[in-house]
Amino acid sequence: MKERYDKVEAATQQLRTAIGLYVGKKDRVSAITLAGAADSILSPMVRLEGKENFAQYMRKEAVSDTGSVMTEAEAGRGLNDTLKINALKHLNRDEDEYLDLDPDECGLGAILKACANFKHLRGRRADPIVDAFLTLVQVKGPDWLIAGGGLDGLRGAPLS
Repeated sequence: MKERYDKVEAATQQLRTAIGLYVGKKDRVSAITLAGAADSILSPMVRLEGKENFAQYMRKEAVSDTGSVMTEAEAGRGLNDTLKINALKHLNRDEDEYLDLDPDECGLGAILKACANFKHLRGRRADPIVDAFLTLVQVKGPDWLIAGGGLDGLRGAPLS
């Protein structure tokens, strides 16, 4: 049976699932593509609301720091290429069929990029799973997550 979905709600479900896969250490490669798919909805929605999305912010910072001039699309593509989001979703004719990536670092980066746009769109305390993930990153630190920290390491332990 067909259902009607609000795209931001669909993106929120994708982001929640990406966070679950990442923190649960289930499938960090799929977490990258799910976070990237969520962000491909969230980023333009932020812009449509007249707010600065993450790619626009990064573009502005690059201009300020290095004098580098790039478009928003170039900044977004550069971020997605760095995080391997595009490489996991597409295979171009001139590309190798293999991919070198760090799923821990790229997964965290892809999720945080989508979370930034989600927060710009929905504001603070908009979703308990996103909020919990961002608190976990803030309290435990990104290096803890990248090094393999996950739900197993939190069982019975305080977050600080």
